[in-house]
Order: sequence, then structure tokens, then C-alpha cells
Amino acid sequence: MKKNIMLTSVILGLASTAILFTGCNKPTERPSTVNNAIAASLYTIKDINEITGASSKDPKKVYYSGEEKPEVSKLDSTLKQIKIDDKIQSLLNLVASESTNKMLNDHLKTGVIAIVVLDDQVKILKLVPETSGSYDLTLTSFAYLSNIKALIKTSDAGAQARLITVLDSIRDKSPAQLGEKFCLVEISAIVVKSFGNLDNERTDYKEKKSILNVTPAPFEVSTHIIVGTEVGAEAAGLQASATK
Repeated sequence: MKKNIMLTSVILGLASTAILFTGCNKPTERPSTVNNAIAASLYTIKDINEITGASSKDPKKVYYSGEEKPEVSKLDSTLKQIKIDDKIQSLLNLVASESTNKMLNDHLKTGVIAIVVLDDQVKILKLVPETSGSYDLTLTSFAYLSNIKALIKTSDAGAQARLITVLDSIRDKSPAQLGEKFCLVEISAIVVKSFGNLDNERTDYKEKKSILNVTPAPFEVSTHIIVGTEVGAEAAGLQASATK
């Protein structure tokens, strides 16, 4: 009997040691954080509310600043207005040109802007009433932009062919000719340097690191973009340097 008690004690002691040993050597997972090199330039696509939504579940969205919403329901009752938040403001701060920045801020005092995320740039546009009734290169229709967005969001060859046909048919038509009560005028565009999905970096042995980075993916399934400077800003900077 005494022998059995001693044997049980030894077994329990070994089991406790094994549990302790296992617990001590269990790797501790560190919380994942975004790579510092891209953190300031990283945007989640779904957080950039776009005007290209075309359904009740995903309405057309525009941005305003200030305490009072501009009256845009008369232009289109499906427009949903969102107040500019810190993340969107950081995107607008990339508009570096002084004259363009002034145009943007002046418009926002009484009006709204729209944003469209493409695979090569983020377009920032002001929304204004359609009064021309004729084709004007400075005016862009909602239909044209939404079809452009649809085109780059699909890899289906048949859908691409149909969308190209639609774009060709409306390319030279004004918003008024397409039955739209507002038009979009581009103020600026920000370069999209890359796009993909946010995921943990991997070691050479495919082990997860605690650093998050954007893994390239087709644009239609991408969840994040990394932006650069205002379109043309780098070229303007190089030109300025050359004249010194």
C-alpha cells in the first residue's frame, strides 16, 4: 500500500513538472502591428466611403465639413452625406498644391466632395449641380465613374467587354444627357502606390511575424491601399529642382 502511494506521488510530481515545463516553453504570441514604414500611408478601402455605390445597401456617399450639411437632396435623394473624419482629412492633406488646396477648402465651406478609389489613384471630386446640358471635358458623370470602377473591379472577360461598350457609348455625353442632376469635377488625385490585403509578414520558413504588411492581390479582392503623393506632385518637384 505504501509502495502504491509513493508511486502515485512520483507520477503526480512528474506530471506537474511536465505541465510547468510545457507552460514555460510555450511561445507567447505578440499582438500584430502595422509596419511603421506604411502605417501613415495605409488606408482600408471600405473606410473610404465612395460615391460609386449604386444600391440601397451601398448608397452614393459624399463628404462635407463644418457643422451644417449642405443641401444636396434636391440634386439626388440617394446621396448620403458623411462628415469628414480624421482619416479622410489625412487623405485630403496630401493635396499639396496651394491653389488646389484652396479650391478644395473653398468648395467645402458650402458644398460637398466625392471620393473614388481606383487601382492607380484616389480621385477627389467636387459635386456641383448640372447646368451645362452639353459635353464639357471638365465634367464627369456619375454613370461614367461608376462604370470605370466596375471595370477595374472585375476580372471576368465578358463583363469587361460589356462595360467597355457602355463606357464608349457614354464617354462623350454630359451628365444632363444621362439624366443626372449633378456632375463631378476633379479637384485632385492621390497616387495609389500598391494595393492588396493586410496580413502578417512571414519568415523564410513561412512562420508568421507580428508585423502586418500589405500582400499584393487583384484589385477586385483587395482590402487596403498604400497611397503616395498628389498626382503630378513628384513631377512638379523635379521640374522645380531642375530650374534652380
